[in-house]
Amino acid sequence: MRLGSEPRGYVDLALVGYEFPDAVATGSEWDWDANWLIVDGSVRETDGRAWRFSGADLTTWEAAELGRWLRGIRELEVSSATSDATGRESRQLAFTEPSLGFNLIGRSNDEVRIGIHLEFDARPPETDEAWGDFVVVVTMTASELDRAIDDWALECAAWPKR
Repeated sequence: MRLGSEPRGYVDLALVGYEFPDAVATGSEWDWDANWLIVDGSVRETDGRAWRFSGADLTTWEAAELGRWLRGIRELEVSSATSDATGRESRQLAFTEPSLGFNLIGRSNDEVRIGIHLEFDARPPETDEAWGDFVVVVTMTASELDRAIDDWALECAAWPKR
């Protein structure tokens, strides 16, 4: 799934497999080991800086939650994030592993602006500290958002909850 577009900058996210492919589901509602997913990411900022990352950053149910959140943006069910005490936009969508997070910054006419929060191995390699958000802001048209929603649904379907 691509969030954003060239030349405005983007973040590509792909689900590439289960962290523990041989894990057997125990039948528990929240079977963590059987449901961690490897996320491959590729980032290109508007200034041309680019990097890749990969890690077990989402569970199957968190990946599905991301899809619901994106659909909520399309359906106008998600409002813009509020600022924290430092004036930075807060994460609206956060996960167990803090490597990825998301917030809706705003919308105007046919576009939405999304903040993609990156931590740890998802941050640019030249970043000294691992803690704290590194935010990439992407702008998407309605058709780009629709394409991202559809692509993410296909990604999730390939790696269902076990």
